[in-house]
Amino acid sequence: MRKTLSQQKTEDFLKLLLAFNKRHNLVSKQKKDNLQEDVEDCFHLIGHIKHNPTKILDLGSGNGFPGIIVAIQKPKLKIDLAEKQSKKAHFLRSAISKLNIPNATVIQKNIANNSDERYDLVVARAVAATEKILQMTSKILLPQAKYLLMKGTTSKTKTETENIKLSYQIHAYTLSDKERCILEIFAP
Repeated sequence: MRKTLSQQKTEDFLKLLLAFNKRHNLVSKQKKDNLQEDVEDCFHLIGHIKHNPTKILDLGSGNGFPGIIVAIQKPKLKIDLAEKQSKKAHFLRSAISKLNIPNATVIQKNIANNSDERYDLVVARAVAATEKILQMTSKILLPQAKYLLMKGTTSKTKTETENIKLSYQIHAYTLSDKERCILEIFAP
């Protein structure tokens, strides 16, 4: 069976990540043998992108999860990958160029409320606690924007949301026998 373009690009992305990782340590030793799990985790997030956002921000893109995977799977959506660390930003730019992902752009600066851009969807994975993410991005949102945050257990996520005044939903799932969830927050 032939692979789709997005399947091939995803495989090529993982190869680039592993090659870059030999010199720059973007992925832990435990994770590098199971990057497919990270891809599957991103697919859970992608399943919650039900509207057509004008512009997406991946806050703290790091090694490209979820931003690069979202850009590959949703080529009609524009996504900014915010990453202030130079080696990670360099890797992201290299991956975008080598894989020809024209809908993704790297922003190498502290984007926290410090951007001329406005976003109607913010995604993040393992970048900060929920309240911190909300504080960092509150001034760069379009009206009625939303967040899709990749989180661990539902109980920990409920604890993180105790002081949040915005409405939200927790979407729980299991990934390799581990409890995970997507925290969907609706901005006013």
